[in-house]
Amino acid sequence: MTYFKTVLHGPSAHPQSIKRIVGAGVSPALIIRTGWKACATAQELFGEEESSLVITRAAPADAQEILDLQKLAYQSEAAIYQDYTIPPLTQTLPEIELELQTQVFLKAVAAGRIVGSVRGYLQDGTGFIARLIVHPAYQNQGLGQELMGAIEGCFPQAGRFALFTGHLSERNLYLYQKLGYQRVGAEPVSEKLTMIFLEKRVPINCGQS
Repeated sequence: MTYFKTVLHGPSAHPQSIKRIVGAGVSPALIIRTGWKACATAQELFGEEESSLVITRAAPADAQEILDLQKLAYQSEAAIYQDYTIPPLTQTLPEIELELQTQVFLKAVAAGRIVGSVRGYLQDGTGFIARLIVHPAYQNQGLGQELMGAIEGCFPQAGRFALFTGHLSERNLYLYQKLGYQRVGAEPVSEKLTMIFLEKRVPINCGQS
């Protein structure tokens, strides 16, 4: 049985502590075309029948592990577009270390390993969200949705949130639209890829006097 718990402290704290049971077991891992070894379940991967997933702020020391997870998680996206030179797969360690200095990175940890992450930053009242990643063994269990809620909660000043994904990334589009995001534009990047831009407007809570 898998539990999700969000633990954020200080000014970036999520407005609600999340802890809910999402059901027994996990889905089969995706079989990656490029030769990544598939793990049938999280129990096989981590050797635990029960795990507690904690979402919290990532530290600079997490850069390499997040990058490794990113390159695993984006294999399925690369396969969809038949392009293994997409930026998430070519990003370097110095580049992600620099992003960790200027953006908010969250991580989901299970059995001492990072199994999910998302990043974002606030600019001119807009929360920009990027690189939502979940280990294949933990996909389709609600972790992506929990990470999205947590990163949005890090920017209470935001009047809207914005993100983008590829036009063939049906699971991503379904999740974002389920969370209230709407398509606002599209931009061809190559013959194979068109970026879909989505946003969600939210009321700003000014408090009461």
